[in-house]
Amino acid sequence: MEFSSGAQRDLYYVVEDSYGVPPNVVAMTEVRNTEDTISLVRDSFVSDERRGDRGIHDMRLGNKQPAGDISFEFSYGAFDDFLEGALGGTWSGDVLKKGSTLKSFAIEKVFSDADVPEYQYYTGGVVNTFNLEIAPNSMVTGSFGMLFKDAENGTVAYHDSVSGVSTNRPFDGFTGSILEGGGSIAEVSSMSLSLDNGFERNFVLMSNSAPQMTSGKSNITGSVTLYFANSTVYDKFVNETESSLAITLEDNLGNSYAISLPRIKYTSADTPVSSDGAIINTMNFQALDDVEQASNIVITRTTA
Repeated sequence: MEFSSGAQRDLYYVVEDSYGVPPNVVAMTEVRNTEDTISLVRDSFVSDERRGDRGIHDMRLGNKQPAGDISFEFSYGAFDDFLEGALGGTWSGDVLKKGSTLKSFAIEKVFSDADVPEYQYYTGGVVNTFNLEIAPNSMVTGSFGMLFKDAENGTVAYHDSVSGVSTNRPFDGFTGSILEGGGSIAEVSSMSLSLDNGFERNFVLMSNSAPQMTSGKSNITGSVTLYFANSTVYDKFVNETESSLAITLEDNLGNSYAISLPRIKYTSADTPVSSDGAIINTMNFQALDDVEQASNIVITRTTA
């Protein structure tokens, strides 16, 4: 007897040669993930023509708008291409900063335990959003929100070959360090980070898929939740004082990512008192461009 998940999905990717144009030889790489919601979405519209029989006599499907999230447990070396896509930059050695380079992906979903394997193929994929959640007693989780140009399906694989991805262990919420304003801070109970690129599809006449994407600003926001031991961080919100955040995530082998937001401002500071009397301070923040780093975010990777 064989065990079956009921709907097994294998997820593969390849970096495209240009937007919506995968390589001729499609050598794909496995995407480590916990879930994906990638699917084809199309608006529908019905005819407004008035008829004596009161019927609706036609409807059409609108432009193709494939999209969805790839959720993951964050691990070293598994998502470096997607991080480039999210930041619009290119790894320079082991440092990645914000840039304006469009990096697009083709994604294949394989339903491998169907009676006849089914394949879905999405092209012209851009990373519109990137999220990280860091909490105690748990894996570091996140997601890439993808927008695609086109989608198709069939019973024949689109890939020519598939290679595995890094198998490093996921990061956890208790191995590493956090710096606020350049100093160590021990009271942080959770941290979230969200990047929104503001991509929009540019549709044209006589085509049901978008020939290009345009991006908005690189908008990085987030929150830090900490026990209210003193008012040092809270005062930065009150006084509109600029600060910085840096978190280093390290796996069991010593591989690490240092994620630095060199210039932030706090936008709110909620300080409710819990039922056990603890004061929890949730500080929301906005990342800003830093002149010295020429970026609002800097990611540095270190291989053990």
